[in-house]
Amino acid sequence: VISTQLKADNDFYLLTKGDNNEVNDRGIYGMETKWLHKKHLMGRVRGSIPYLGVITILLTENPIVKFSVLAIAVLLILTTKGKEEDQPCLLYTSPSPRDQRGSRMPSSA
Repeated sequence: VISTQLKADNDFYLLTKGDNNEVNDRGIYGMETKWLHKKHLMGRVRGSIPYLGVITILLTENPIVKFSVLAIAVLLILTTKGKEEDQPCLLYTSPSPRDQRGSRMPSSA
């Protein structure tokens, strides 16, 4: 939010701008909309983490950084030892003769 207009009846209007934009967001509001009204709001801001979007930009614009982070994540997953019960287990069961017969449930047709 870069600007607000407070009205006498406790009503308000907002003007917004994206983090990486040079100008305000009026171009994406709609043809006649110059300010956002409180009816356009969908939630409340509970907090903010400044410059978090820089990580996304860094990963998008630098493939070396992106693949390095991905490689480190894969290595951590492959080399991390957990408890024995947390280890993946492949379970294979062969079909039983019972599976070869038709269903014992009455047909619904």
